[in-house]
Amino acid sequence: MAQDLYSELLGIPPGPRPPNHYQLLGLRTFESDTHAIHEAVLRQTARLKRWELHPDPEFARRVQEMLNEVNGAGAILQDHATKEPYDVELAWTLGVPLSALEAPAAEKRPQVPLRRRPSPEAPHPLRLEEEAEAAEPAPEPPPAPPRAAPEPTGPSLRAAAADLLRRRWAWGLLAAALILAIWLPFALRRPAPEPQSPPKLPPPPTPAHKEEGTIKPRVGSRDLVSTVIKAAEPEPPKAEPTAPTPAQAAAAAYPAFKLGVEKLEKESRYGDAMSACTQFMKAHSSTREAEAALAVLNDLRKKLDSIRDDHAGRFKRAVEKGDLKRARDVIAELARYKAGEVSEDLDHMRSQATATEKRFTQWPFDEVTAKWRQRIAAEAHRLAIEMDVDLGDGVKMTLVLIPPGSFVMGSDPGARTPQAEQPAHKVTFAKPFYMGKHEVTQRQWEALMRGNPSKFKHADRPVECVSWDDCRGFLTQLNKRTGRTFALPSESEWEYACRAGASTAYCFGNKEADLPDFAWFVHNSGNTTHPVGTRKPNAWGLHDMHGNVWEWCEDVWHTTYDDAPKDGSAWCTGGVQARRASRGGSWNFVPDSCRAAFRGGAYATARSYFAGCRIVLREL
Repeated sequence: MAQDLYSELLGIPPGPRPPNHYQLLGLRTFESDTHAIHEAVLRQTARLKRWELHPDPEFARRVQEMLNEVNGAGAILQDHATKEPYDVELAWTLGVPLSALEAPAAEKRPQVPLRRRPSPEAPHPLRLEEEAEAAEPAPEPPPAPPRAAPEPTGPSLRAAAADLLRRRWAWGLLAAALILAIWLPFALRRPAPEPQSPPKLPPPPTPAHKEEGTIKPRVGSRDLVSTVIKAAEPEPPKAEPTAPTPAQAAAAAYPAFKLGVEKLEKESRYGDAMSACTQFMKAHSSTREAEAALAVLNDLRKKLDSIRDDHAGRFKRAVEKGDLKRARDVIAELARYKAGEVSEDLDHMRSQATATEKRFTQWPFDEVTAKWRQRIAAEAHRLAIEMDVDLGDGVKMTLVLIPPGSFVMGSDPGARTPQAEQPAHKVTFAKPFYMGKHEVTQRQWEALMRGNPSKFKHADRPVECVSWDDCRGFLTQLNKRTGRTFALPSESEWEYACRAGASTAYCFGNKEADLPDFAWFVHNSGNTTHPVGTRKPNAWGLHDMHGNVWEWCEDVWHTTYDDAPKDGSAWCTGGVQARRASRGGSWNFVPDSCRAAFRGGAYATARSYFAGCRIVLREL
């Protein structure tokens, strides 16, 4: 079935094609107002201009032909010389009496006797031809009765109505007819016609008298009133069994389509919503509803772009802060928006999160990554990388933030590996903690304990000659003053903080030749302790993790790591309860004893001038 462009582009109801000039311009049949005809030409031309540049050449050609038809129709109807013949021809085609023509010039033309046009089938009552009978003289009309009303000789009902209106009493009848025409539609409660359909002309009145092809309408008052009323009141719309036009089908389908898209958007199914828009546009192309669906599609794309940008920004901030849990939550939240456009973003985010998580949990790692982890942990937990603790009298102790992570504690089996360092096992710290930047100095010890048991007296040297029990007494006073819970480090905390990402013998590598830059030991100490912080720190900023003095740990001494905790906590069950572990070596020990994995131990009550302590803070 060919596409009906008259109906789709100009809204012309289904019917004969091509439509007549009045239907083509959307005008009332036999419209005589020149201004209205001109406005109709401009309106229909503007509607067709929208489709003039259509990509389909055949469609564009048909639109151009329709433009030519509109302009030609306007030229004919705006010129009285061409309009009148066209109206007469159209009236015969539609079966409408010539009295329905509204051209003013028709009233001024001389009346010419009309005869029916001969037809092989049946004579049409309205198709008349003018014949001038010059050959023979016309017979004189018979004399009219003295008091009878003259019978109309012309075929026009308008002439009879004009003659009737010259009488005064006819004006009263006309006024009554107009009032009745206004009141009667409301009384009958007839539904109004469809706004888009053109008004229909009333059916032609049945002629009351026929005489040799000449129409003789009755001009009684009752017939005149009925004619005026029928011409004034609109006819009720009639149901047409024909199929709806594409424009009508699109208008009917659009509300359900809009509700479906809103439901899909509410369920975050943006991919399905966009697909529905595309399908609707394909099914109802070249309609206003298709343009509205395109606007809905563009709005969905803008919303989805905004959602993607928001999640990308949140994900980037989470990764920069090292908050991998929040980054994973952003990925899961974005995955709820089921659309093809976000799949590529999700793949990129997942790969970036996996790479960041690997970088954040892998071990060993270099000094740059160690400092990055420390900064990320500080930002994620809103903590300072370094924290000062006030001990009173202007004395302070500095702590350094140790980020969470994993490492392998101990040493692999070997010919020179002590049994106490085996087996090597993985330990994971879920939370960050603080550790003293230096060993506890004699100045700090005196600020709380009011005494100094050290052999090598100096305010900035590490305190020594203190037992494990003495260190517990120092922590009791420190906690009482600060209201916090400080403690000695566990062995796993000490080794994790000492290595700072390294898997080598020392925090800086395996070369003993570099040890003097980081530690005071038997080869460079001169048989004495030295002020803290005078050697290089490790990657996390901790000084003297190798040498100077042994550092007591909280763990009970165990001869091996069998069944050792893997969460970083102190191992205080089993083992030799009277002995406690110590780490780091001291000023009078060889380089091998200063290794990160080397373990020492002594009785909790023992005091020596090569053992001191360092503190940690776990509850942040």
